[in-house]
Amino acid sequence: MDYLLNIIMLNGYIGGEYIDGAHWYLTYLILFNVIIAVIAWIEKKYKIDKINLFILWMVANFTTKVLSLYLSPFSLLHNLLGGQYMIFLMMGIALKELLKDKEEIMHKRKYIFLFVFSQIMCLFTQNVIVFIGIEIFLFIFVHAIKEKITILDNKLINGIGNISYITYLLHQNIGYQMLFGMIFVFHQYMLMYTLVVTCIMLGISAFMYKYYEVPIQKRMSEIMKEKFKNSQKGNLSGRTS
Repeated sequence: MDYLLNIIMLNGYIGGEYIDGAHWYLTYLILFNVIIAVIAWIEKKYKIDKINLFILWMVANFTTKVLSLYLSPFSLLHNLLGGQYMIFLMMGIALKELLKDKEEIMHKRKYIFLFVFSQIMCLFTQNVIVFIGIEIFLFIFVHAIKEKITILDNKLINGIGNISYITYLLHQNIGYQMLFGMIFVFHQYMLMYTLVVTCIMLGISAFMYKYYEVPIQKRMSEIMKEKFKNSQKGNLSGRTS
């Protein structure tokens, strides 16, 4: 049953177990896309500004979080509204708008409110260490976008960034098994085992990035460009006729 729930990705929404530790991330990627699609549909159909919908969604998320402390059914509803990760989505949406040129920003006060509200929710729903870590990340993120951190132009750092997600997946599914296997064979743990496994995971990640991920990205980009060109030709021919 756990396997079936994981295959159709329902487990994360109903509080089920994950058969793979990395699957939690896919749950929220899918959910966030659904949430944004729903907001876009409501905005188009009922002519409600999306920033008002974002704030309403945050309020509903926070309300269900508080109610879930007293009534367990609200825990499921809280998960369906994005759970604890909703705050990070809203931080990103608010930052994207606030980092635009001043003349391009619409509803600036509301986006500031959205950002501050998400920060307050983060403080109360995460532990202090996580909150501090997020604030440090936001500082680096904003300055990186504004190209004020020259060290990030380093090829080695960029390379590690490119393979970081692959490494995350590999270390969780293969790296730990290798490490436990070495401990089992040699009947002890040594720091050298972790270093060896880390180097192997980085090597495999670099190989997969160069010969698997990059070619797929290029192919997908070519397909999208081709479809865009065809759609443009269709529009032009329609206008001409």
